[in-house]
Amino acid sequence: MGQPITAPLGRTVEAFRHLSGVSSDALLDAWQELAVTCARLAAERAQPQDLADLRAIAQQYQDLDFQVVTFDTVARLNLGFVRRIVEAAHNPILSLFVDALIDLIYSAAATHPPGPVQMQELVGVHDGLVRALHTGDTEAAARRMHRHLTALRTQISVLEPEPGVTGEESRLQ
Repeated sequence: MGQPITAPLGRTVEAFRHLSGVSSDALLDAWQELAVTCARLAAERAQPQDLADLRAIAQQYQDLDFQVVTFDTVARLNLGFVRRIVEAAHNPILSLFVDALIDLIYSAAATHPPGPVQMQELVGVHDGLVRALHTGDTEAAARRMHRHLTALRTQISVLEPEPGVTGEESRLQ
């Protein structure tokens, strides 16, 4: 059997989300739970190449000039970092689910991108996650991933506003 094609699955998930009225909040809940589970597994299963790749992504993030970098660059590095942790879990089923959600997460984040200060605050998170994976500390890896995604979720303010309240009004409240 060949490699699964994830793009159609992603479109299916997107269509289902719109058809069933699933909120961005529910989407982010699923993303966070998947990523935390994968971080825990990666702490048990990561190979030296996985750790080297993750260190390289963390270094790329540290090297950014946050006064001029675009949201797209930061989001792709962050999502790439999480995606690489998922790969380090060495579970193709979890990888398939994450691949199906990753474009939706990017789209949700892009609706209310964080500013330079908020993006820079996330620099140290990547190093802590790599350290937890390197030492095989499953609980630290899960805890750090949970905090990382909770911080991102808060900073990008992608939670849907109350019914009848526009996104801009929601931010002002």
